[in-house]
Amino acid sequence: MHSMLVDMDGNVYTTGRNSKGQLCLGDEKDRSEFSQVRGLPKPAVAGAIGYEFTLILLEDGTVWGCGSNEFGELGLGPKVDFTNEPNKNGLKGIQDLASGYKFAVFLDDKNVVYGTGGNIYGQQCFFTEGEPETVPTANILNDLKGTVVQVAANRESSYYLFDDGTAVSCGRNDEGQLGDGTFVNTGEDDPIVGVKLKGIRRIGTGPSAQTVFFVTDDSVFGAGLNDRFQLGIDDIGSENTP
Repeated sequence: MHSMLVDMDGNVYTTGRNSKGQLCLGDEKDRSEFSQVRGLPKPAVAGAIGYEFTLILLEDGTVWGCGSNEFGELGLGPKVDFTNEPNKNGLKGIQDLASGYKFAVFLDDKNVVYGTGGNIYGQQCFFTEGEPETVPTANILNDLKGTVVQVAANRESSYYLFDDGTAVSCGRNDEGQLGDGTFVNTGEDDPIVGVKLKGIRRIGTGPSAQTVFFVTDDSVFGAGLNDRFQLGIDDIGSENTP
């Protein structure tokens, strides 16, 4: 596990495990305190971390990554196994990004959504017969009408919030984490499903989670794994509807 912080001036700090150079500090030594990441050409505005990898979004819309690229998580192509220093992938104009366990999704300023990395469950909203995508690839979400305002991801699922308060999701759904009212993973014939909730303002989840939260104007709704009361409701058992 590792952590990343971005301060108000756009400086990036990391700490924790560093077996693949995911701390972006030029080595593979673990850290117990935050250290500043050097070598970024512009201030950072956001970041995302997954399993042994880190992605950093700069104010110019470029994305820089460190750590494991075994499955293409960093979008650096098939020849890079890992890197311990920030490397830029080919994306431009990125407005939002999110990372799952071994994959990542991105939203650019033209309302185009991209995915890279592991895709065994179709979590990038397109199907590659379980093979990873090693460079950022536009997904079929771009065929849908509407403006995407947020991307989110957890272990092997992804989520996309539209400006009208609706959301769709893709990928693994064994715990109901897609929020579509089923426990069925998305498939090649139906790669995208709708979340059964309207009026969503924000989506919250994490790279190793199988649980997701949807924030509306006055409430928080959850779906997915709930074997330890993760959803904050007075019941044990996974929920497939927010």
